[in-house]
Amino acid sequence: MASDNDQNLFGVTLDLSHVSRELRTPAMIQDELSGKEAKREKLTAVLDKLSKEQIEAKDAIEKKANKKIRDINECQHLFEAQLERIPVNQKALKVELVEWENKEEAWKQQEIDRIDLLIGEKQNSINGFEVKLE
Repeated sequence: MASDNDQNLFGVTLDLSHVSRELRTPAMIQDELSGKEAKREKLTAVLDKLSKEQIEAKDAIEKKANKKIRDINECQHLFEAQLERIPVNQKALKVELVEWENKEEAWKQQEIDRIDLLIGEKQNSINGFEVKLE
């Protein structure tokens, strides 16, 4: 397959004289590896720092949201308790209204009786005075 010229590939001749052939030594590869490992460690540290910041920011937001949620839940429970007491309060107020209406009726009747008594006394004194005049 290969001809006398190693630069012939599938019948195509390649001129590789202008291509530089830089061969890396094991020391060069080790230096390159060390540099890339250092870069990877720096990037890992940056990633860890950003992850921690993200977690802290998330926790801060959750704490703030949880406080608001607790406040809203407390208000909701308070309103629900007040809402549950409305029928009881309404019934108590209706009973109190009936009591006051009864007291008012009794007072009105007392006042009417008192006025009738006064009118009767005045009428009797007028009648007694008329009898004396005759």
